[in-house]
Amino acid sequence: MIFLSRGGWSMAVEVCERIDRIIGNLKRPPALAHPDPSTHTLHDRMACLSIPGVSVAVIDHFDVAWHKGFGVRKNGLPACVTEDTPFQAASISKSVFALAVMRLHQDKRIDLDEDITRIIRSWNLPTDDNGLIPKVTLRQLLSHSAGATVHGFPGYSMNAQWPTVTEVLDGAPPANTPPVLFDLVSGTQFRYSGGGTTIAQLAVTDATDQPFADFMHELMFKPLGMRDSSYEQPLSENMKARAAAGHLHDGVPIPGDWHVYPEMAAAGLWTTAGDLARLGVAVMRGLRGEATNLGLFRENLTAMLQPQIPGESVGMDFAGLGWFCTGKDDQFRFGHSGVNHGFLAELQLRPVKGQGVVVMVNSDQGGPLIRELVESIEREYGWLI
Repeated sequence: MIFLSRGGWSMAVEVCERIDRIIGNLKRPPALAHPDPSTHTLHDRMACLSIPGVSVAVIDHFDVAWHKGFGVRKNGLPACVTEDTPFQAASISKSVFALAVMRLHQDKRIDLDEDITRIIRSWNLPTDDNGLIPKVTLRQLLSHSAGATVHGFPGYSMNAQWPTVTEVLDGAPPANTPPVLFDLVSGTQFRYSGGGTTIAQLAVTDATDQPFADFMHELMFKPLGMRDSSYEQPLSENMKARAAAGHLHDGVPIPGDWHVYPEMAAAGLWTTAGDLARLGVAVMRGLRGEATNLGLFRENLTAMLQPQIPGESVGMDFAGLGWFCTGKDDQFRFGHSGVNHGFLAELQLRPVKGQGVVVMVNSDQGGPLIRELVESIEREYGWLI
């Protein structure tokens, strides 16, 4: 079944025809030695790349045009990917989390520019080489300009012992990553850091006195109707029963089906392409001044999509607060990609015209397919790249 946001039977027919053209018109990137001008079907490309399942959503004219699942949740089993099949969103988790932090800032429950040590009660920031604790803010942590280490996280197998957030930050057993440290001057340069996002996660839980997954559900998912989204780690039984399993090379399922991520703000979101599209619609409508259930004012959403480091400017590629931005004027767009063990995801939003696309796959090998699907959607809808 294809889920549509508006329109009657004629709209449904038109959308179905568009989907058929999109999934039948994939083009492989040209190779220098062997260019391939032919087109391929989504089914053929999934088979070629050993990708079991895909979740896709398209936003057009500031509304969810359609969202649909393809393939199966796990190789060797018949259960199909449907519109309510959750996938791991990986680092797209950071963008959704940043919206929640901005909402806390807007409600004056937290200050983006306050010294983080005044917010965190349950952990002590590491000292620098001079024995001093650096001044770091949530603004810097969300824009990857705090000078924090630890790029990303591999997660933990289902039968492993899972660390607490403070054990992750300290690099203490059973954590499988080094301690998060600060070895650059904060606020001066970009360096991607899931470790920094995890510090921000701890700051939010300390400030709100709520479990992180509960807080995100109440503030974000429930108001937006994102019924198939959760930061629960591990997953609830309800979500687990219909979630996609992650796959490695050649379509081999991950033992235990997926990894667990205590680093929830950085990598722990489970969601669907349709739910992310609903979020994207709310953000883009909010950017043009509409009231939405997201509850963020236009000026605060706009502030998230501004350069945060001296010397950067709109038109350059830069990191805002939780989002990566590029282009300017009509070509300005923002979004995030995600890479977890056995999962890949892409979210792209074009706010001037209210366009966007979400693609999620349950395979490490899904990078080429994501690019081909996005480009096919762009061709079908006539979006300028």
